[in-house]
Amino acid sequence: ALVPLGITAQFVMVGFGLMKDDAAVKAMTRHGDPKEILRGPLYYGLVFVVRAAVFWRHSPVGIVALMLMCGGDGLAVREILKYPGVSSVTLVDLDPEMTRLFSANPTLTRINGGALTDPRVTVINEDAFMWLDRTVDVFDVVIADFPDPHNFSLGKLYSRSFYRLLKSRLAPNGLA
Repeated sequence: ALVPLGITAQFVMVGFGLMKDDAAVKAMTRHGDPKEILRGPLYYGLVFVVRAAVFWRHSPVGIVALMLMCGGDGLAVREILKYPGVSSVTLVDLDPEMTRLFSANPTLTRINGGALTDPRVTVINEDAFMWLDRTVDVFDVVIADFPDPHNFSLGKLYSRSFYRLLKSRLAPNGLA
């Protein structure tokens, strides 16, 4: 539960102006006003912290393996890697150009802190549904940050069959 708690604390500090994080403000706001983070992203973070605390109360190790679907810019991965309990992050993003650009471009790697080249990170450039169907990996936490489902390819990621499959890839007490 420390990862979502830390990220949510960062939302509060940035939103109240106690901490400066231009990349977070740019990524999470529409108009560049840090106070916007105190609305949607903060509430989302608080819900995630509460759910994590409830589901992991019996886990002695916390998060060991985390999967992030979408997020090819590496910004979420950057935040997740700040916590020493996370031993592996699997990023599944459909767009290889996005992850290549955010892994190699010096300006963009400064923004994401080189997160995509961290040895704890595995980048998979495939359709999340198809990859999830083939993998045997199990995850303590899965974060899905998909775009709105405006076509079939995206719509299937919001289906019951996708979430049944996702559930089968969660560790005991895992959280998606």
